Amino acid sequence: LTRRLGFREFQFVDRMGRIGPEDRSGSGPELADEAFFDHMVPVLKQLPRPFFAYLCALGVNPSLQYPLPEHLRYLKLGPLDETPLGIYLQSMRELDYALKEFVQAIRRSNLRRHTMIAVYGGSPANFPDSPEWRVFLGLRSWGKNVFAYPYQMAQVPFFIVVPGADVRGDVKAMGGQIDIAPTVAGVLGIDLPPSFLGHSLLGEEPPVVAF
Repeated sequence: LTRRLGFREFQFVDRMGRIGPEDRSGSGPELADEAFFDHMVPVLKQLPRPFFAYLCALGVNPSLQYPLPEHLRYLKLGPLDETPLGIYLQSMRELDYALKEFVQAIRRSNLRRHTMIAVYGGSPANFPDSPEWRVFLGLRSWGKNVFAYPYQMAQVPFFIVVPGADVRGDVKAMGGQIDIAPTVAGVLGIDLPPSFLGHSLLGEEPPVVAF
């Protein structure tokens, strides 16, 4: 199955060395993001080059029911702390810190000159309707159907870090996961065949997004 999906091997949590209670996310057996990236850096450093590694971090648990352990909560949220909004904010803050530490670890290693990092969110947050969420999102009302789904909730991040490349700033173009590969290929200077699906988000022509 691994090779049928295009990967040479899978790395599951039981192959990452010692995993302590402090490494857990609080929602079950999943690793917290900091522990996950910390365990993966030595693995990446040992891979034969060039390599492609696909890392699946936990991010935010979709149920928004499981608070992070106390030592991973970096925000002082008071009564919001263990509400769905508080769980979301704490989880995103922990993920932000974990990604920062991961990028810095790559830059300190022998991978720094030859490793491109691309990060994207897998799905939008599953926000429940509540007064706290409406204030947080700046909404007066909550959509009653999929076409009124709050736009702020339908966005997921995508960013790339390229050593030595003049790629900086924000891009406001709307796209989807189908556009990630063409964007990465364009940054790396790889020509794709005309039949390749998707468009580079860094191109002059805005991509067409279908719903």
